[in-house]
Order: sequence, then structure tokens, then C-alpha cells
Amino acid sequence: MSAIPSANDLMQQWAAGEESAAELLYARYAQRLLALADSYLSAKLRQRVDPDDILQSVFRTFFKRVKAGQYAIDHSGALWRLLVQITLNKVRGQVQFHRAEMRDVDAEIPLTSTPPFSAQMSEPGLDEGIALTDELNWLVRQLQDPEPVILQLWWQGYSVTEIARQIGSTASTVQRTRNHIRQLLKQRLLEEF
Repeated sequence: MSAIPSANDLMQQWAAGEESAAELLYARYAQRLLALADSYLSAKLRQRVDPDDILQSVFRTFFKRVKAGQYAIDHSGALWRLLVQITLNKVRGQVQFHRAEMRDVDAEIPLTSTPPFSAQMSEPGLDEGIALTDELNWLVRQLQDPEPVILQLWWQGYSVTEIARQIGSTASTVQRTRNHIRQLLKQRLLEEF
């Protein structure tokens, strides 16, 4: 009858390149760590973060650091405590990430079965498309180089910094151009009313 390898033996075998040691370590601790990660995630957060993803991250970190010789474990109890600590750190990291101001999971509003303004919203028709094209043509005729290029990149969603880099200009030039375009559109709107 073969003896069950100790945690330290398995870590040394893994560090030496034996893949089967990693499989044994994973099999030994995965289910308990998965349950631990799951128990620390709220129902809302669980919609964004799968406990299994946390588990994978835990073992990825663990195995990478074992190979680098960063852990010295003398018994399985110490290894269990280390894996629990890594798991809790990973969970805390996910909680912090998903509770940051613009990503706050608690600020989410669930979608209803029908969007609130669905009756009022429709695809633009031919007339609206022609009107938009006319307005864009008018606007481009008002601009001088490199303003049309800045408008195009802005329309495509590029940031001021990205536009400046692409056209070989400064961010302040791009910002001035955007303000100029806004002013032209504002004047155009006031003229029509």
C-alpha cells in the first residue's frame, strides 16, 4: 500500500515539473476552496463572478509561486491555511473591483422584460438618415484641416489623448476643436429655431 504524499512532497514534485502533483493538490483542496469562495460572494456579485474563476485564479497564483520557490510548507495544515488566505484575497479583490464607483454591483438596476421607453423608440427612418447626412455635410464644410479628421475620430469614440496621438497634435488642440464643433452645432440649432 502506497503512502499518501504530503503537501510538501507534492509541492516539491510540482516545482520539479511533475504535472500529476498539481492534479493531486488540486483534487485535494479544490472543492473546499470552491465552497469557501462561493460562501463569500453575494447573490448579486455571483451574477458577475463565478466562484470557479476565483478557484482557477487561486491555483494559478499558487502554482506559479511554488515554481518560483516562494512558499515553504511543512505540513498540509499550513498549506490549507495558505490556500484559504489566497482564496480570501482573491474574493476581496473581486469585491473591491465590482464595488468600485462606476462598476458598483449594488447600484445595478435589473432590466425589466420590456424597456421603459420601448413604445417611443424606433429605428431611424430614411428621412432621419438623410437629415443626419445633411447636417454632417454642413458641419464638415465649416471645418478646416485637421478638424474633419478630429470629428471623425471623436465620432468613432476615441478619447482626446488617442485623437491627439493619431493626428500628431496636442490634447489641447483636440479639445479646442471639439469645443469649436460644439459651438458650431449650437449656433446651427439656434438658427433653426
